[in-house]
Amino acid sequence: MVAGNRRKNEELEAFVSNRESLIALATKLVGQLDIAEDLVQDTWLRWCAKEYSARDAKPILRRIVSNLAYDWHRRQKIERDYFPDVTLHSDLTTDSESVVIAQDKLARVTREILKMHKSMRAALLMHRVDGLTYVQIAKRLRVAPSTAHKLVEDALVRLVVALSV
Repeated sequence: MVAGNRRKNEELEAFVSNRESLIALATKLVGQLDIAEDLVQDTWLRWCAKEYSARDAKPILRRIVSNLAYDWHRRQKIERDYFPDVTLHSDLTTDSESVVIAQDKLARVTREILKMHKSMRAALLMHRVDGLTYVQIAKRLRVAPSTAHKLVEDALVRLVVALSV
């Protein structure tokens, strides 16, 4: 038990000593401090999930931040490419036509999600709602990570097609 606590303390010290430089790196990579702080928090979760050596902390933590930033940019691109009309507006007033269009899109997406096979729907929700990685999804569904990726990818394609009709 003492060795386990010592290891956890070393992990924490390694992370805390690198935290400011990780936030600076993440901010440089994504351009937004709030997103950067979220990425660094996710880095801590991934750092704790594996048994990395505390002496190798800096390069490993930097790689995790870089990978998370890359994933963040990729998600942003997908959202811009496939959902270009979904934006956040500071003006919450909308006209009736916009509300009807949005309700129609929501209904189409909901119907499509309900038509999906149970494992595809579960993989999609775990990835997009819960924020799980493909490896985590694969473990929960008891499939290969490539299968988890394919399930999510197929589900997203189905949603894009449903929205484009």
